[in-house]
Amino acid sequence: MYNCICIVYKTQELRKNASNLLIVEKVWDKSFINGIDLDRIIRAVTIFTQKNKNNLYRLPGYKKVPKIDQILAFVFVILRVIAFKGANIKRFIINLKDKNVNMFLDNEESFGSKWNETRIKLENTLSTFLSMDATKRCLKNLKYFVCDILIDKSNILKALETTCTNLQGIKIQDDSYHLIKGSLISLIQSQNNLEHLHIQGNPNSVFDQGDSESNITDFILSLEKNAISYKKILFENGYVDNDRAFKSLMNCNNLEILQIKDLKIPYKNFELLALAEFPKLKCLSYINTKIETGKPYAMNPFVKIIKNKNISSKLQKLHLVGFVNIENYNLLKATADNFKNLIDLCVQITRKEEIPLLSMILKNCSMMKQVRLVNPLSTYNFSEFKEFIREWSIEKGKKIIRFDDYGLHVHIEWE
Repeated sequence: MYNCICIVYKTQELRKNASNLLIVEKVWDKSFINGIDLDRIIRAVTIFTQKNKNNLYRLPGYKKVPKIDQILAFVFVILRVIAFKGANIKRFIINLKDKNVNMFLDNEESFGSKWNETRIKLENTLSTFLSMDATKRCLKNLKYFVCDILIDKSNILKALETTCTNLQGIKIQDDSYHLIKGSLISLIQSQNNLEHLHIQGNPNSVFDQGDSESNITDFILSLEKNAISYKKILFENGYVDNDRAFKSLMNCNNLEILQIKDLKIPYKNFELLALAEFPKLKCLSYINTKIETGKPYAMNPFVKIIKNKNISSKLQKLHLVGFVNIENYNLLKATADNFKNLIDLCVQITRKEEIPLLSMILKNCSMMKQVRLVNPLSTYNFSEFKEFIREWSIEKGKKIIRFDDYGLHVHIEWE
């Protein structure tokens, strides 16, 4: 580890404190710890060191170690205890919160000026932990891995690729996908039965075609190798620059959930999806997705998808909102004509003439439990539909437990 081996401290006391923090010094069971949540460990260590006022010093001259190095020394020892005690780790979560990261920066240090140095030290700590044989043994049955945007992850992904081949779920958030593309694709493709995949970019980024940091095209294309294993796929915050990227999804016959949010996607990809089968699909969600049509106004690409009986026959959750300059009436009509099993609907309303179609949808979907309507382009207040909702609920014997009217947004739930 970068500096920890040079720290002058009572080693046994350090290990004892770390073990006490985990409550594993006297009572240990391999099943006691089956997950690692780095954010919770960092928060606990920070509070612990603040209360105990222990200081670490480094040779020569017994210079005081910075707060971040002190905390990471404890974090590393805790991780080491977990590994050498033989824990069977199933979940590994690196999901840092800004407020907890700020806690271990010294008072005179600002988050912005010190964060780059801090994230490098965090990655070094984790890379050292992951390189140990004991760690590899305790991660061999890892099922879920989560790593957020606040940490460099190239070395972490490479280490997991050689250690873990039975992951069931991966969630990655990053703002520089061009730097981790190779290692992440290798990790994804090395799994034997990966069911859940969530790829998320930076929600604050502007996704331009020349911005390689936000380009997730290669990740989508890489899914073709193990397509049959996926049950849940989520893509957020980025762009796709390939007309046939979604071809990799065509053989995902076990897919149950497909969610796409805040992406720029070429129109032709939706033409591919319209030909897919997805016989087990239960949730289809496209929110704030910008469809690159090359035209100022286009037919809604989801109409053909919804008319595909292989997709619509079992679908229970449909979310289609946030489209601008895309025709909406035929989408609602196709929804009314093709769905019978919906229990959760979220759609947008762009003109008054679309309201009767909502009534048709409800009449055809008697099991509906939740409806959310978004009205982005007008001030129509849904008054006719709200009255129909009350009458329909009485007719079906459904009790309304939520009826929120925000003007341009209506949210209704039933028991």
